Amino acid sequence: KPENVDRPQNYEKNHHTLKPQTHTVQKGETLYSLERKYGLRTGELASLNGLNANKGLSIGQKIKIPERFNVGNPSSSADVAKLLGFSKQFIEDLKDFEGEKDVHKVFYDKVGNATIGYGHLINTSFEQKYYKDRKLSDVEVYKLLAQDLLKAENAIRQSVGSDVYEGLSQKQKQALVDFVFSRGAGTFNSDACEDLRDALIDGDMDVAAANITYNRSITSGEVMNGLTKRRLYEMAMFAGDNKSDIVLDSARELFEEGLKSAKKEKLNQGTIDAYKRDVNEWFDGEIL
Repeated sequence: KPENVDRPQNYEKNHHTLKPQTHTVQKGETLYSLERKYGLRTGELASLNGLNANKGLSIGQKIKIPERFNVGNPSSSADVAKLLGFSKQFIEDLKDFEGEKDVHKVFYDKVGNATIGYGHLINTSFEQKYYKDRKLSDVEVYKLLAQDLLKAENAIRQSVGSDVYEGLSQKQKQALVDFVFSRGAGTFNSDACEDLRDALIDGDMDVAAANITYNRSITSGEVMNGLTKRRLYEMAMFAGDNKSDIVLDSARELFEEGLKSAKKEKLNQGTIDAYKRDVNEWFDGEIL
């Protein structure tokens, strides 16, 4: 394994990430003024610190400030791509995978999770209250996306080490970030992805690409066509232009799983045809 990779001690956060800290209240400061100072949402500090938002602060009081992300005010895919050093096309592809919906207000995904923006899961009581009945601006939507992608990057760095992550190409980083963004850090760090993590640390990129395969629903455990298609997109991106036999063999096996799942899910022929066409294009005609 590469030298100096000692996870998670070797972990370094993305330079856009601001570490959690403790603030000592000064004269005249309020929860609202602190939220503005630290770029937090209204009510966030009261929720985090278990405080009454309508009650004043005391001089010398200690207030926990959460991890924050310095992303500015992105208003487009191009802004998010530039911030992370990714391609605009990757951000557009990610948005397409997240599906057609009004991203400016709360909706429920296919398994009933409250969501807003491009795949941002609402999983805290604070966010449930904060986003209820709100209509987000484009800037708010893209800020959430940028923050979630940075969180995915940080999770990968923590898991395999910054040296390993920084040694990857742009497309390899994009593929892994898309995987963690869509499946979560828990899945990436689970036994199901052990071979993927080990291959990354060992520097065996063909084996790593061949193991971007986790295509099961977290809720039902069933193989899903949509998840399979996204894994094949990530595998192809990670492998690049010269795909080895081990990658192609893995892709063909995964592709067949997706076809079986499509029939089980009773997807329409147009969706199945698009699946075949897109996957074959990503793998340079080597799948069908």
